[in-house]
Amino acid sequence: MSANQRLRPNSLSQGSDSSSDSGILNERILVLVFESIKWDIQTICSAASVNRKLRALAERYLWRELCVYRAPRMVATLTNGAPATRMGGGWNTLAKLMFFCCGCESSRQFRVSKSSPGHFVKASRFSKTSGRSFLVKDCRSDLLFVSDPCEHPMGEKEDDLGIYRGVFQGFLRSKTRACLLRRQVALEERVRCPYCGSRVWSMKTARLIPKSASRRLGSHDDGLEYFVCINGHLHGACWLVPLSDEDEEDDNDNELDKNDDDGDCGVQGQDEATQGSLNHCDDDDRTVGYGKVVSTRGRDEGLRDEWASQIDIGCLPRASVLPQTKHSSELVAAVDVSLCPKNLTVETLMAFTLSALIFPNLHLTYIHILRFQNRVTQEMASLQDIGMSAAINILSALSFLVAFALLRLQPINDRVYFPKWYLKGIRGSPTKSGGLVKNVVNLDLKTYIKFLNWMPAALNMPEPELTEHAGLDSTAFMRIYLLGLKIFIPITLLAFVVLVPVNWTGNTLERIKDLTFSNIDKLSISNVPPGSNRFWAHLLMSYVFSYWTCYVLYYEYKTIASLRLRYLASENRRPDQFTVLVKNVPPDPDESVSEHVEHFFCVNHPDHYLMHHVVYNANNLAKLVAKKKSLQNWLVYYQNKHERHPTKKPTTKTGLWGLWGSRVDAVGYYTAEISKLNQEENAERERVASDPTATVPAAFVSFKTRWGAAVCAQTQQSSNPTIWLTEWAPQPRDVFWDNLAIPYVELSVRRLLMAICLFLLTFFFMIPIAFVQSLANIEGIMKVLPFLKPLIEKKVVKSVIQGFLPGIVLKIFLILLPTILMTMSRIEGFTSLSSLERRSAEKYHLFILVNVFLGSIVTGTAFQQLEKFINEPSTEFTKTIGVSIPMKATFFMTYVMVDGWAGVAAEILRLVPLVMFHLKNTFLVKTEEDREQAMDPGCLDFATSEPRIQLYFLIGLVYSVITPVLLPFIVVFFAFSYMVFRHQIINVYDQKYESAAAFWPQVHKRVITGLIISQLLLMGLFSTKGVAKSTLLLIAQPIMTFWFHRLCKGRFETAFMKLPLQEAMVKDTLEKATEPNLNLRAYLKDAYVHPVFKGGELERPVAIDEEENSPLVATKRNSYRSSRHDSDASSEVGV
Repeated sequence: MSANQRLRPNSLSQGSDSSSDSGILNERILVLVFESIKWDIQTICSAASVNRKLRALAERYLWRELCVYRAPRMVATLTNGAPATRMGGGWNTLAKLMFFCCGCESSRQFRVSKSSPGHFVKASRFSKTSGRSFLVKDCRSDLLFVSDPCEHPMGEKEDDLGIYRGVFQGFLRSKTRACLLRRQVALEERVRCPYCGSRVWSMKTARLIPKSASRRLGSHDDGLEYFVCINGHLHGACWLVPLSDEDEEDDNDNELDKNDDDGDCGVQGQDEATQGSLNHCDDDDRTVGYGKVVSTRGRDEGLRDEWASQIDIGCLPRASVLPQTKHSSELVAAVDVSLCPKNLTVETLMAFTLSALIFPNLHLTYIHILRFQNRVTQEMASLQDIGMSAAINILSALSFLVAFALLRLQPINDRVYFPKWYLKGIRGSPTKSGGLVKNVVNLDLKTYIKFLNWMPAALNMPEPELTEHAGLDSTAFMRIYLLGLKIFIPITLLAFVVLVPVNWTGNTLERIKDLTFSNIDKLSISNVPPGSNRFWAHLLMSYVFSYWTCYVLYYEYKTIASLRLRYLASENRRPDQFTVLVKNVPPDPDESVSEHVEHFFCVNHPDHYLMHHVVYNANNLAKLVAKKKSLQNWLVYYQNKHERHPTKKPTTKTGLWGLWGSRVDAVGYYTAEISKLNQEENAERERVASDPTATVPAAFVSFKTRWGAAVCAQTQQSSNPTIWLTEWAPQPRDVFWDNLAIPYVELSVRRLLMAICLFLLTFFFMIPIAFVQSLANIEGIMKVLPFLKPLIEKKVVKSVIQGFLPGIVLKIFLILLPTILMTMSRIEGFTSLSSLERRSAEKYHLFILVNVFLGSIVTGTAFQQLEKFINEPSTEFTKTIGVSIPMKATFFMTYVMVDGWAGVAAEILRLVPLVMFHLKNTFLVKTEEDREQAMDPGCLDFATSEPRIQLYFLIGLVYSVITPVLLPFIVVFFAFSYMVFRHQIINVYDQKYESAAAFWPQVHKRVITGLIISQLLLMGLFSTKGVAKSTLLLIAQPIMTFWFHRLCKGRFETAFMKLPLQEAMVKDTLEKATEPNLNLRAYLKDAYVHPVFKGGELERPVAIDEEENSPLVATKRNSYRSSRHDSDASSEVGV
């Protein structure tokens, strides 16, 4: 048997077909069950009493995880940040030491009148500061954790007895052990370690008890004794000096502080979530601490002794102590085998059921089983498991690609897979001469031979042609995937040449007897022994990878900036090149907003000002127009229905959504409703035009030249920086009209409120989900709707409620999350669709970073992570994350394959648009215009797509040094996505706007953020590996990376914020030379008219005189009283 097999017994080992490894003995399942109940010590003790196999699992794995979960800082310190290492005496002894007070009996040099029994404690504090007080001067470099004394009353005639315990770090190499051996101190004959059963030294006999120990404990100088066993466990007792009431109060306040600066570690016996349900102690038990009394009396004393024996070595209790639960029959009934998927075996199902019988607080239904089974695949995966997962996802991706390649060849699907060419007018509907069959199915067999020719076609279009065809936004978006390939292909090759051999030959994991690991772990940094010189290779590669990433980022930023400037210089004339959006126009008592804008720009920009459109608050009018459009769609639907069946008149109900009300003729009803809305729309249009309060203090101001617009957009217009605020106007199709009506003074308040909401959503998002899920159970529903009790108690209904509803709630929330974030961005008041998407992408990236990446690495919700970050020192939080990173590599491999491979392939299949198009084409389409509207080309959703790409950048950068075997999965994602989305951009997507790659600074910033996070996490990991010198050398990396970001920001960001006046002047001069008779006023006349006004009275704004030959500009204030009519006639009315 190989060493790897010996280390991974039962079902955790590969290729095990023993029937004894299934069911209740399936270790993978049991480990995840214990994890779900947060490693409760009482439950572990109970489970260990069932049989020897469960006891072996507890000693090999469960006690270690319990210690890591309950006291992560203490364990990280004791193990030098490597919890997988073996503890002296075993992890079960450390668990018992943490949670069990051993009691006290008389010894040679410490006499007590009566024995004090041991007992479990709910909480203890172990302090390195106290430990130093127990060490003599020559041994102060040792690291010793000692608990606060547990106070045991001994009667009125005696002082209270204080019992304490502790543990050394690396006792075999400690100076205390060396001192004991040098002095040839004999081991005690009658005393054994109460935790590991080993022989002990009496520190009083060895004369190694300093006076600082008694002062620290608050005892007499000669009133204490303690023993240290050969494994480094300490236990002892002392007589506590009685305290005055005043001193006791002060001492209690000091001792109850669990966040000392010296690194004290609190060990919780139970957390708040399980304290009520798992508490088997008497009501008079209290938290153990200095000055606190703990009662060992009560009806559960025998059970506590039984638990204590579970942790002790060499004592196997009877199986009869298995606790019973009243929910056993419910749990068996809740798991319906017929509802489980085929890949879930009956053995696995029974294992969960029997596990539920063991643990009275664990209610499992089959949906929970599926979640556990998925986590087994993610967290306990071996190379064979990853290979199987890769095969499944590759087959899924190939299936999607083959289905797409065949479906796209069918003429009936042409508008689904090539809608962009129809919108450009290059393709049209097939002629009817070919027959009905040929218009539906492709009968040319030759085309099926080359059904994969879409791949080279997607890659062969040159980048300049792609820019001309789809816009610079699409080209820049594709360069994000190219950026990933440029960064990770060299990093992958170098990591496999240098780091993989270094990790593979470390042989650290094979030396640890009680460690479960896979071959993937042997390829990671976990296989390098602590303190090894091999870490210099990782440090060097970290600098190389960081340098290469910054190098590629710099030249990509430079390239995109150049492409943007060339694109702006070469693109055709657009209204936004001549137009500026002016906000916060100050009120004037003598002039309307339109007159005030005209006067201001005629005075301050007399040579370049051309015209303006004021902004109206037309949101109510827009609602009426949208409602009328919806009614028109229904009218067309019923007209089409009537044409197909002329003898049958379609009818509808007049109530909400046609669900209730009187039944009437549908065509006549909707015709009448549209007529009513036309009257309301006309009345609202007149109100907006005549009501001064409907005019927003903002306007679109157009200039005669691009140079004049650039000067206005990029300069301050007034000495008061809060008025006459100017910025480049977005494209007319990019304007988000609803937000133009928001007063400028509200924007700061809105954005502050949305920042608070984003924080709450990110760190507390599970709270509303948990609340809704609490209603998605039997008790919650019966409480709210008691009349449904007979229905709910049915077996099938109960299974659905308990199994599906909680998962569906979470899934629905994740689906709605992008919409929620976009709504928050709209509330913030951004005035263009492009800025809304960039802002929403920023929010989504933060959410993914905290809840997907960090949430996958660190156990617990984002709020729990935030609490740890606030309460723990930054170094300890970084260490905690650093230790967890290598353990999650297989999870991210699975995530990349599912989301990055199969998910991208599903994108090209366009299954939902395919079904929706054929439904609309069957029931709604009447004309070619209707058919074009039925097409759903979609677009590059920057708000959700770019943050997801950034997650892959982050995963790749973090694991490039830690687990390089993950990098090929990242490379495949970027290469495959580049091909698929290039095809979609060429043939499918129709962009809603064009921002000329204005989003690239955010892309650069987020990649830099991922790089800095990877560097900080590597520092945290190195700090746990005993390589302090290497860790110090890593500090320069994030500093240099941040400096590099500032360099790029100052060098290139202005190209994305401002238009060079030189470029504007060149383009103006060229246009005057080629088009000297251009009527720019006619070109810009309707560009920034609100869509709801087009076709109405305000569509044609009244022109003003340019007054080019007049040296003076007549002000409206002077002519207001004499000729208001003339003023109105000469003003520019816009929308």
